[in-house]
Amino acid sequence: MKDIESFLRGFKPALLTNPHYQSYHAVESLKLASYPSVGVRLHQMDQLLYFQTEANKHRFLEQTHLLLPDSPAYHREVGLALGFPPRAVEYYVSVMHHEGVDECKVYLEYCGIGFVTSLDYMQEDILWLWQHVPTKAHKFNTNVCYKIRGQQKPCHLIIRYGDLPALSSAYHTIKKMLEESSVRI
Repeated sequence: MKDIESFLRGFKPALLTNPHYQSYHAVESLKLASYPSVGVRLHQMDQLLYFQTEANKHRFLEQTHLLLPDSPAYHREVGLALGFPPRAVEYYVSVMHHEGVDECKVYLEYCGIGFVTSLDYMQEDILWLWQHVPTKAHKFNTNVCYKIRGQQKPCHLIIRYGDLPALSSAYHTIKKMLEESSVRI
């Protein structure tokens, strides 16, 4: 599912768009125009952050009005507004500001909410998504993408909603591959 579809269906609490790079269809763009938005500056680019509600927009503005764009605190607030798990947000902020980089980053996507996190946080972040994303009666799969140093292509796993044994197995599979790659290098 694309991020805009996730936002329009109410799964994603906010949507970050870059008017210079996004290629949404005209119908999607018209729908976005009815949502509250605010201009943000991230990665030295002007972007728009759309919100599901005016209250969420005001909460974001209150949290960020004294923060410098591209500062760790600003990135943290944007990540939380976008509906990313708190641990994933902290991981992203630390990587962005070089406080620590893991050997294995994983990309997770659930209901059009996609983000990078640490393998160490993968299980916690997926559980957080399953508990906090309002999907009504639909239970979606979680896509996991990872690349171990030395691999040519990334690997992909799919975890069914609520399948705790599969979640644990995916974590241990990636961890084992990471350990084996470290031994070979």
